[in-house]
Order: sequence, then C-alpha cells, then structure tokens
Amino acid sequence: MPDLLLSYMNKRLLEQQIEVKSNPGPVITISRECGCGARNIAKELSVLLNLKAIPSQKRKDWHWIDKEILKQSAEKLNLNPSLVNHVLTDKERGTMDEILSAMSNRYFKTDKKIQKTTFDVIRSLAIEGNVIIIGRGGVVACRDIPRSLNIRLEAPEEWRIDSMMRLRPFTRNEAIKYIHEQDELRNRFLDKVLNGKSGNLLYDVIINRSKFNESDIVHTILHLAEVKGIC
Repeated sequence: MPDLLLSYMNKRLLEQQIEVKSNPGPVITISRECGCGARNIAKELSVLLNLKAIPSQKRKDWHWIDKEILKQSAEKLNLNPSLVNHVLTDKERGTMDEILSAMSNRYFKTDKKIQKTTFDVIRSLAIEGNVIIIGRGGVVACRDIPRSLNIRLEAPEEWRIDSMMRLRPFTRNEAIKYIHEQDELRNRFLDKVLNGKSGNLLYDVIINRSKFNESDIVHTILHLAEVKGIC
C-alpha cells in the first residue's frame, strides 16, 4: 500500500504550464490586506472600463471575479469549494489526513494539485483578458503578462480593525484576532507559492486604503490602466 500510495500521489504532482498566447490580457489584479475591501472597487472599475470602450470595437466586456475562481477550480477537481479554499489559505493538513483521504476518496487531490489547478483557472481568465481578479494569488499567476496592472491595497492596522467592525459583528478583540489570522494565512500562502520571494515588488502600485475613498481609488486605478495602455 505505501508504494502504491506514493506512486499515486507523485502522479498527481505532475505539473504542466499553461502556454501563454500571443498578446494575452488585459488583466487587472487587486491584492489587499484583510479589512481593505476590494469588491466595490472592482465592481465600479469594471463599469467605468466598459463605459470607456469604443462601441464599434469588438471585444468582450470587462468583469470582475473572486470566489468564482474557487468554484471553477473545484469543478475541475471534482471537489467541494470549501476544500479548495482550505488549501489556498494554507491551513495545515497532516500527512495522515492525506493518506486517509487517498484511501477513502478516489477523487483525492494533493494540496499542490489544488493550487496548480486554481492557478490554471486564474491564468486562463487572465490570458482571455478583460478581467479584474481579486486576491487568490492573482498577481502571482499574472505577473509575467505584459498587459497587466497589479494593485495592492494596504492600510494601518487600526483603520482595518475599524473597517472589520463595521463589516461584521466583531468585538474589537475579535477583529484584531481575525485580521492577524487572515494576514498570516495570506502571507504564508504567497510565500509558499513563490518560494519565499513575495514582497512589494510584485505589485505595480500600492495604495493606502485609509487615505482615499473607494471612488478615488477606482479612478486612480483607471488612470493607471490608461497609462499602461491596457484600456
């Protein structure tokens, strides 16, 4: 059994790069610290990008995506989206858990396979173009695409604590704990997929979320997209 299981797991770890088509994109990625909301920004940005389009120009509309990536990955892997999310947030899963899963579930997939498939989904969307990708390591999957704009939203911890308390029924201590946990998970995930090479140089621009309202940030990103020639 151990040799058969090892062979099976190794087979699942085989990776195949998605070929980059000529002139992929355009794509905008928005990474953020916990508490720096990005959905409203992405939603409004997609509206303005579509308003800028020339009517006679044949192209698909801009759209934004976040948790849909999990759904598409789960469908490809025949897994529950919650399991994909479990792996992508880098919550530890023991070796024994993996062995038991392999023995009991013929659709077992290793953590690395889940990560690979999720990044394949993100990359496919990015190559197809006209998409705003929130989180989920979008900057990692798209960083070598020339027609891309990679934004990072950050803010002082106190601002993010207040933001989380407005968004959810958290006490101050609960908000602090949640922010710390989420920041750690996100940072660990990026470090893991980048072999410890994550950092601010991944992004084109870092915006202090506490200094600008959502409309300001939307128009700033729109202007940057124009400067980069992706819209």
